[in-house]
Amino acid sequence: TNEESGKIQVTLSKTDIDDHKRQLTFCNVDLQQDMFAKKILLNEQLKLLHVIDKIYSIFIKFEMAGLR
Repeated sequence: TNEESGKIQVTLSKTDIDDHKRQLTFCNVDLQQDMFAKKILLNEQLKLLHVIDKIYSIFIKFEMAGLR
């Protein structure tokens, strides 16, 4: 369907997620105060990556426990 063809599947490794969080953190520190909207965007992206990181960790725990 049109909806399915518009989707892009992305797979990130744990290292990719950690690297992206680190990059966003440094970008956030470097932004000037007058770039408030961009700071908000970066902070929200960091929050999302933290959630993804927690989910990834839970999946790893399940896999190690043989629940997957």
